[in-house]
Amino acid sequence: MPNGTWTIMSVQGRYDRDYLLSCRIVGTSTGYDFRSPQLSGGQVLASSTSLSAPITFRFNNYQGWNWTVTINNLTPRPSGSWSNNDVNLEGEIGTWDTGVGEDEGENEEDGEDVEGDHSAT
Repeated sequence: MPNGTWTIMSVQGRYDRDYLLSCRIVGTSTGYDFRSPQLSGGQVLASSTSLSAPITFRFNNYQGWNWTVTINNLTPRPSGSWSNNDVNLEGEIGTWDTGVGEDEGENEEDGEDVEGDHSAT
């Protein structure tokens, strides 16, 4: 069973890349959810029951486009690729990374395991 939450902190590609910044990948009891940023409601855009990479999320009408976001690697932290159907731009494809985690859920101050955001600071 997956656990943890990761935030997309780095996105490469063309103009639409910024729409993926701060999106989150959330481990659930059955797989993974791909969520919009918390500031825009944190809604589930797509879910997958796959537990091993590659894991593909397809969702429509996010920021005006239809998207495919793939987790290509789960370890040491999720990273992958993306594309959308923005026909006004050439090659709306790229890659993304969740950045460096907070020591995989360990709180350095008191040594206790904590669940929460494993995102770059």
